[in-house]
Amino acid sequence: MKKYLSPILAAAACLLVVICMVQISRLNQRISTLESNVINQISYVRNEVNAISSNISDSLEEQASLLADSSWKYGEADYDTRTVKLICSVSPKEYESGTEAAIVVDGAEYPMTLSGGAFTVHVDVPLFGEVHAAKVMLREGEVVRTELLDWYLSPRYDYLLNVYADLSGSATGSPRDGIYNYHREGVMNISVDCKRPYEVKAVTLVELLDGKELGRTSIPLDSTEFFENYQSGNGAMPEPAANVAQPVGVDPVGPFYYELEKDYEIPYGSTWTLYVEIEDGNSLVYRCVIDRQNISDSGEPIDEYHWWQGSEASIYDSDGNVLYAHNPELYQ
Repeated sequence: MKKYLSPILAAAACLLVVICMVQISRLNQRISTLESNVINQISYVRNEVNAISSNISDSLEEQASLLADSSWKYGEADYDTRTVKLICSVSPKEYESGTEAAIVVDGAEYPMTLSGGAFTVHVDVPLFGEVHAAKVMLREGEVVRTELLDWYLSPRYDYLLNVYADLSGSATGSPRDGIYNYHREGVMNISVDCKRPYEVKAVTLVELLDGKELGRTSIPLDSTEFFENYQSGNGAMPEPAANVAQPVGVDPVGPFYYELEKDYEIPYGSTWTLYVEIEDGNSLVYRCVIDRQNISDSGEPIDEYHWWQGSEASIYDSDGNVLYAHNPELYQ
C-alpha cells in the first residue's frame, strides 16, 4: 500500500491544482464582469452629470415657451405654379379670447386661424426653394408675444426625384494636332427614387462641348436587353437582371443601365461634358454629370479632382429653364 501512496498523493495534488485553476478562472471572469459593470456605471453617471446642464436648459426653455405644441407638414404640390402647401400648427399653453396669431415664413407674415385650441395656416411656399419659418406671434390687444420656430425646410426632397448617376469603367486620352482624343468605356448606372409615387418618361445621355449640345442618346427604360448582351470583362458586374426587371403595366423605376464605348475629339482649350438627363411625369428634367474633361490650351487635361462627381441633380422645366441649379457652371 505504501508503494501506491506517492502516486495517489500526486494525483490528488494534481486534482487540487486543477480545481484551484478552475476556481481562479471563475474568479477572474467574475472580476472582469464586475469591472465591466463598474466602468459602465461610471460612464452612465458621467453621461448623466454631463447632461444635467443640457436637461436644465431644455427644461427652462420648455417652461418659458409660449407653446404647448408646434408642428408642420406638407400638403398638395402644384407643379404648374411650382408651389406646395405648408401646413403649420401651434398650440399656445394659454391664451385669452380674442387672441390673434400669425406666423412669419420667408419674411412674410401670415395670419393663423383658431380651431380646437390650435392656430393653423396653409402657406404656399416654393417647391424648388429653401423655406424658413422663423417665428410665431401671439397678439392680445396691444401686447405681442413672440416664439421662435426656426424651421428650415426643403420641399423638393419630398416631392421631386432624387437622381444619382455614375459611369464605371476606364478612360484613355492623348493630344494630337490641336485635338485631345478621348476614349471612354464603361457601364452607366442611373438610380432614381422619390418619397412619393413618380413616373420616369425618358432617360437620355447628352454630350456637351463648351456648353453646346453635340448629341443625344436614348437609354432604354427596360434593362433586359442590356443584361442579355453585357460582357462584364474586368469591370464590376451590375445587379442581376432579375432584380431590376419591371412587372408588366408598371412604370419603370430603375435602376437604368447603359454600356458606353465611344471616342471623343475635344479641341484644345475646351471643356467636354457627359451627363444623364431624366424626364419625369411632370415634364421636369433632371441632369447629372457623369464625366467631364477640361482640356488646357496645350492639350493637357486640367485636374479638377472630380469635384463634379456625385453632384446633386440640377432641375429644369421642359423648355430648358432652370428651376433648381446645383453647380450650374457644369452645363455652360
